[in-house]
Amino acid sequence: MPVRRDWNSRPDRFRIKRASLSHSLGCGWYLNADVKKTFIDTNIRWNGTGVRVDTDLDPWIFSAGVGYRFNLRDIFGHGAQIVSVPIK
Repeated sequence: MPVRRDWNSRPDRFRIKRASLSHSLGCGWYLNADVKKTFIDTNIRWNGTGVRVDTDLDPWIFSAGVGYRFNLRDIFGHGAQIVSVPIK
């Protein structure tokens, strides 16, 4: 059975404002936090009815995390030799 779609939507504007913070805890460990404010203005039209709705979707998005930065010395020890090979 085919799905019947009786409406159309079109985003008019899409903007994001963002602020983030990253802090080194030492020994390769990091804390980070992020806040985003999203602004989405869209129009929705129902086909054949003449009904049009202007909708603003403006959610706040919060995130936080803990990270670890790996490198070769962490994996192979402090005596590891790092060799760079030129790319041709």
